[in-house]
Amino acid sequence: MKNCKFITMLLVATTFAFTACGGSGSDNSWSSDNGRIGFAKRLGGTDYDYGNSITCDDSGNVYVTGSIDGAVDLNGDGIITGTVESTGYGQSDIFIVTFGADGTALF
Repeated sequence: MKNCKFITMLLVATTFAFTACGGSGSDNSWSSDNGRIGFAKRLGGTDYDYGNSITCDDSGNVYVTGSIDGAVDLNGDGIITGTVESTGYGQSDIFIVTFGADGTALF
């Protein structure tokens, strides 16, 4: 997976297809050498959540790190279930999430 390109952005208010759940969220996507988008994920919850770093390995797995406040969706399905996927305690906490080359969350 050489030459993969990543984008992470903060969403506060948007007209994009991805919508921040609350205060802000993090959109993450990657593209191949030809510019084709491999997948895009919206991670976040109702508070301020940030994607800080993205990288990939030779198998195409994508690793995202950032910070979270409160309950967040980290698998990118857009749903924060009753059994919270992750919860930040205090001011903010870090997260690390891994996605397979096809965008499937790997925990």
